[in-house]
Amino acid sequence: MGDRAVDVQKAIGDVISNNSALTTLGVTAVYKIPPENAVFPYITIGDIIISSRNVKVENWFEYNINVHVWDQSTSQQRAQNILSALYDALDRKTLTVGSYSPSTYWVQSFVTPEPDRKTQHGIFMLRVED
Repeated sequence: MGDRAVDVQKAIGDVISNNSALTTLGVTAVYKIPPENAVFPYITIGDIIISSRNVKVENWFEYNINVHVWDQSTSQQRAQNILSALYDALDRKTLTVGSYSPSTYWVQSFVTPEPDRKTQHGIFMLRVED
């Protein structure tokens, strides 16, 4: 279960890292934990919440993951555009994770300014099902 979660997280990171629309929007990197000198805009992949979906004979898992967009701008426009590109890249897709192919579903996304008033924080909520 835990290994699968790490594999799902890596597969999502691979999709994001290889997405030309995100590169065109200026996304510089994808991190689990960004370095202090990270160049904006960048994406972080948050923790995974794992839920069990027990069905009579099988035990399925659902993974809820928050993907974070970080941008320094007084406008939310670029962060919103990055969230839109994440939607196109990750909603209703099939990931390749070892020997299984979980499906991805967009749940919700939004942008909020950070207290420093310079940083826009976009959150893209994703559900992944075995």
